[in-house]
Amino acid sequence: SNIMPYALVGMENKVQKNFIFNTVSIDDTTLLCRALYSFYTLDKRTGNTQKVFEVPDIISSLKMNFFTQQNQLYCVGGGRIYTIERIKNNDNWVYDFRECEVEGVKIIKDAMPLTDSTLVVMTFHTHRGQDFWSFNPRTGKKQFMGTTNGNAHDFCVANDGIWTASNMGLHFIRYSDWQVFNYTTSNSTLHDNNLSCIIKLNHQPILYIGSEDGVIKLNYYASKFYMTDMRRFSNARNGQVWSVAKDTHGTTWVGGADGLFMRHK
Repeated sequence: SNIMPYALVGMENKVQKNFIFNTVSIDDTTLLCRALYSFYTLDKRTGNTQKVFEVPDIISSLKMNFFTQQNQLYCVGGGRIYTIERIKNNDNWVYDFRECEVEGVKIIKDAMPLTDSTLVVMTFHTHRGQDFWSFNPRTGKKQFMGTTNGNAHDFCVANDGIWTASNMGLHFIRYSDWQVFNYTTSNSTLHDNNLSCIIKLNHQPILYIGSEDGVIKLNYYASKFYMTDMRRFSNARNGQVWSVAKDTHGTTWVGGADGLFMRHK
């Protein structure tokens, strides 16, 4: 079945479990979660959680994101991109933030891997729209890609283009000519839906999209959508989804207004 129940992941009382804004699988056993301005790790084997750090004041904002590229952990917040180094200190991990300056680009809203060595950087919306840049963190080299009129909350790279999720729905921007395709008006699953996040599954033509009502799964080759209402298929009282992550074991992790949920294959 394409729709299976999600189970609430129990987290210790210190976690503000009603507000899970970001989730990312950083290795085979560890999930990193952001609850407002605090970060927690979750051991997937035992379910144990640990608060690992507070978000530095300089990057604190409700709009934050983090992702991995070639085993490097990145954080986007406060208009900047940062690398996060995990350093073993006795029996604990220490997390060190270092800025990756994108010269001439000062209002970064989000970023995602483009290739093994480059990122796609998206700016905040201005009077002319949102700009997209390619950026190599190691060399500092950047290249302008294009501008859209939308105001995306999140995006991902797939199928020779960029997919954006926003309060105006789902759009695809083709690299070859920077043409924008609207997937919202022609599909009732997406119509009038405020989309908050989007991820691409490795080696599959599948997108997972977070919305006000739950998780939308899209096969973009077949243009088939499947909707999982979190209020029907979990014990969530609120269907709002803010983050989705998929790990190497095939487990789906969903963070939203009612906490952190998981679903096995």
